[in-house]
Amino acid sequence: MVSPPVLSVERLVRQVRRATQVDIAFGGALGTGAGSFAIDQLSGARTGALQNLLIRAGLGLGGKAMLLGHPVSVADYRRADGITHQYDRAVAAEGMRSVFAIPVAVAGGTRAVIYGALRGPLPVGGRTLDAAVRAVGAATRELEIAQEVERRVAQHLAGRRGYPENDQAGRLAQRLRDAQAE
Repeated sequence: MVSPPVLSVERLVRQVRRATQVDIAFGGALGTGAGSFAIDQLSGARTGALQNLLIRAGLGLGGKAMLLGHPVSVADYRRADGITHQYDRAVAAEGMRSVFAIPVAVAGGTRAVIYGALRGPLPVGGRTLDAAVRAVGAATRELEIAQEVERRVAQHLAGRRGYPENDQAGRLAQRLRDAQAE
């Protein structure tokens, strides 16, 4: 059995931080229930306040991005309307102000959420968010291609099991069966 491709949230967090030059990037992969995830990858963190923070669908900025299925951002997290504020303590501990969250959607489902943030009073600009979306999009396309390759390989292998004459040993076995039948 071929194992499915794995999304590297760690790599994606580093790519987003490098592509956007944000002060901190972080994220996590959704669990099997897909209703929550734990932030377990961080780049640029000053504290451990975000490590293993459980984010639930619809709560905070990442939970909102997960629920809506598209990127969201706020210029000042602590004063933002339109998000819940369960995670204000962790955000304040890291000194984050302007924050974005991008869901990583593959094959119709969200697999992870990636964040980026600035600690200063400047809002995340359109270029920064676009660069982050491009980085996430590139990783998503790579994963979708890998999944399609795996699907096709599995389909091919399943077809070969059903038709042993497709390989040399299978053809020889079929000849032997035919000879025996005669």
